[in-house]
Amino acid sequence: MTAEQGLQVIATRSRLMARLSGQGAMALLELDADATESLIADYPQVTLAVYASPRQSVIAGPRRRWMR
Repeated sequence: MTAEQGLQVIATRSRLMARLSGQGAMALLELDADATESLIADYPQVTLAVYASPRQSVIAGPRRRWMR
């Protein structure tokens, strides 16, 4: 990949990410992955985004889902 192609990839990604900006939310939970999966099982739009540590997980989903 040339430097010019790399810059094109970065610019395209930036435009795509800007469209999504402000639409989602994330939350750090003091729960292991299994407990987090159980907690969000009834919320299909909320996902386990990060296994941060054995006792911490991050969930993510549409901002509207968090308002409930």
